[in-house]
Amino acid sequence: MEDPNYFRDVLLNMEWIRNRDERRVRFSAVCTAGVPDYQTEYPEGHRLSCFPRCYDGSTHRPIGSRAADAGEAGPLTEAYTWDAVLSLLKRALDRKHGRAEAA
Repeated sequence: MEDPNYFRDVLLNMEWIRNRDERRVRFSAVCTAGVPDYQTEYPEGHRLSCFPRCYDGSTHRPIGSRAADAGEAGPLTEAYTWDAVLSLLKRALDRKHGRAEAA
């Protein structure tokens, strides 16, 4: 995925979790429409970790129940933190504007 707008919208959908350090997202390992669906959630062990929210990767609108349980998104990646998604956004912006990635 190289579209910075995709990662901006993922970050917006992570904002429902109040504390930035607790925000997590898992992406679908199966990508049918060119962009993966994803699931925002609290970290494992948090009292609200059983209540993830699933989003369509194309529209960034909520979809049904938990993606992994519904089988809609297929297997999910490991959880990414807020800062990890910010890094993905920065990398996508650097590619878009032709900047070399800093090592």
